[in-house]
Amino acid sequence: MTFDQFIDQYDYEGSIILLEGKRNVPKDAQAQLISLGYLLAQNMKYATFRSGNANGADLYFSQGVASVNKQRLEVVIPFDGHRSKSNIAGIR
Repeated sequence: MTFDQFIDQYDYEGSIILLEGKRNVPKDAQAQLISLGYLLAQNMKYATFRSGNANGADLYFSQGVASVNKQRLEVVIPFDGHRSKSNIAGIR
């Protein structure tokens, strides 16, 4: 699937991109995850991005999304205050 095909297939009103990844992210992959989050948020008009606000892949991808529009990033947390200092989302 190409990038444009992904955008065409998954960018529609009400679409949700659920972030899932690992906590241990190699240094060289951190910037790539930030760039991917940025690129998708920049090119997708309707999608909302959801994260569990975990360290690692969630954090880096979320930083990229939030740099475009933090209101399109939602954090699903298990209890009030969970990792609140690191929560960069516009919606909880």
